[in-house]
Amino acid sequence: MNDLGAPAGLRAYLRAYSNGQYAAEARSRIENTTIPTPEERARTIEDGLSLSFDDRWHIQENLTFLGFDTRGVDGVFGRSTQSAIVSWQEEDGLSETGYLTDNRIVTLEKQSAGRARELAKEARDGQAEIETQDRQFWVTLGGKAGDAAGLHRYLREYPDGLFSEHSRNRLAALREANRKKSDRAERALWEQAEASGSIDGYRKYLEHHPSGFFAEKAHARIEALNDTSSRKEINEAAKNEEASLGLNGLGRVLLAQKLTALGFDAGLPDGVFDELTRPAVRQFQRARGFPVTGFVTR
Repeated sequence: MNDLGAPAGLRAYLRAYSNGQYAAEARSRIENTTIPTPEERARTIEDGLSLSFDDRWHIQENLTFLGFDTRGVDGVFGRSTQSAIVSWQEEDGLSETGYLTDNRIVTLEKQSAGRARELAKEARDGQAEIETQDRQFWVTLGGKAGDAAGLHRYLREYPDGLFSEHSRNRLAALREANRKKSDRAERALWEQAEASGSIDGYRKYLEHHPSGFFAEKAHARIEALNDTSSRKEINEAAKNEEASLGLNGLGRVLLAQKLTALGFDAGLPDGVFDELTRPAVRQFQRARGFPVTGFVTR
């Protein structure tokens, strides 16, 4: 009788010897045996995997990447991670236990890798479309023959564009040429407008020199200042939202790594948003159709 073991063995004994010497004891043991729930069995299986801190960290990363919020990636499986696992299992048509097996971890890894490939393709396609629009916009402005107003307009639309460096160099050359050619009095008034950096200052210049050497640039400055006002509000809101996220060094490192993985070179993932990270954020935002601010929003 002691060798019969689990309830299955006891039931087999009763089928063969329903009135046997040990029938009563077998029935008593079956009644007093606690059968583990599916969740308990699943937890036992997961415990048997002996997942390391890095294993749990990577699983949380994969879940988050697939859109299941673990409320942070910290290598600890708490309620939020278990809830994310349940949501993933539900969406995938699996038993909703909140625990993992070897096979399900492999499935999760494959799905995450597949999603990464999809996002990378979307990024490449989006970047290709942006470059096409970039070139078309450049052509409509006259390309290399474009005037200062056109070059300024291009840089406002594509500050990190294909022709941004050329535009800045061209504008620098135009400024130097203008400085040499302009009348001293006109130049003095223009320098006053530049020093003020205000719409009124540029309008004052245009009142005295409506067809002056700097007239196109004055109009471009006024247009930019009008445009900058609304852009400044958007950028300020985005900047404040980024600050409210409270991104720590690790969060910034992960974000830089994801940007680079998606085809937007964010530079060395050192937890600092520098002169490489900000352009990468802007390029990502432009590719996804978000407001282009260079600041990270939720």
